[in-house]
Parts: sequence; C-alpha cells; structure tokens
Amino acid sequence: RPKDRILSLDPSEVTAEMVTRKLAEVALSRGKASRGDRAEQREMLSHLELCAKTPAQRARVLTAKITLLFDMSQPNMAPMSTGNWYRCADTLLQLLQLVREEKGLILTDVMPDAAQEGEDGDEKDEGGESGRDAKKDGDEAEVGGPKTDGLDTSNVVWCNPVAFFERLDDEWTVALKALDPHANEYMERLRDETLLLALAQRVSESERAAGRTDRLATVA
Repeated sequence: RPKDRILSLDPSEVTAEMVTRKLAEVALSRGKASRGDRAEQREMLSHLELCAKTPAQRARVLTAKITLLFDMSQPNMAPMSTGNWYRCADTLLQLLQLVREEKGLILTDVMPDAAQEGEDGDEKDEGGESGRDAKKDGDEAEVGGPKTDGLDTSNVVWCNPVAFFERLDDEWTVALKALDPHANEYMERLRDETLLLALAQRVSESERAAGRTDRLATVA
C-alpha cells in the first residue's frame, strides 16, 4: 500500500500540528496494529523525530517510539528481538540525554494540573497491548499538550523512564534464560549488562534531578 504522504515531505515542510496528529494516530492504533503496521509506524516515528519542532515534542516522539518497540514484542511467546532491544535502549538513552540538555523539560507519570487542563480536548490512548504486567503503566505515551500559535509549547511529557528501564531489564533477563549458556550468543547478550548499568545510571540521575529519590532503589 502507498506510504503516508508525510514521509515524503522534508522535515521543514512538516508542521507541529502534523507531528502531533500523527503521534495521536500511532497511539490510537495500539492493540490493533499488525506486525507490518508496526514496522510502518516505526518508520513514521523515526521521520517524526526529525520533524519535531520543540524539545518536548521530540521527547513525545521518542517516548512513543519506545512504547511501539515494546508493543512489537510478544512477551508470552518469545523474548523481545535483540535488534529491537538495542533500538529501545538507544532511544531511552536519547530521551534521557534530551532531558539532561533541556533543563525545562519534565518527564512525569503524574501530570500537573496545568498540563491536565491543557489536555481536556486531546484524544487519549485507551487501547494498548500489555507487556510485562508490572511494567505496562510505564509504556503509555502522552502525545498531546497545550498548543500556542501552532507549536506545542508544553514542557511536560507523560513518561516513566524507570518503568521503561525495568521493562528492558526484564526483557534482557528473559532473553538470557532462552539461550544456551554455552552458546556464543549467550556471551554476547551477557555483555549487554554494561549497557543496562549505563542506563541505570542515567535513569537515576534523571530521577534525582526531578526530585523522585524514592524511585532510586528500583534502578540501583
């Protein structure tokens, strides 16, 4: 089937409203998309990342990308693919780096009243596939936000980096259990613990900066 027209547009031709609308479409399709649809959505989100007009909008795209990658796995049938695991870890690192660079950007899973009021007219994602049950609450991506003059100026993004990290850790553990301990692939995946430790450090720094020290033990 033909690709979405927005994919053929230069990022400079894509408006903030177009990015927000496409993010909403991706969110609303959760739980309904096929494997092929998700591959197309991943391509769409990669393009939207280049088109984002504000740090907050880019953070929403990255959050949606992580959520989509988790949705692409079928935890009850097989571990998350190694490729998607690396993509997910890399995207989370990008998100945390963005928060470090943009001091006014806030990642939270408890939306402030002001942000809630700005979202009264936004569509919400009520569908979705469950991953690891204990972590699914962290897989929700907030795609709206207050709009001013066509630009998304909200600095608040609905996201739970700790839950994302825990899900990655779970997926890594499940993948190891599915491998032969004597195989080369097992040793390769075992080395990914270094990446997990780096992620844990970044997540801890982000949570500490946000004043959520009660969560630090989760990623210790």
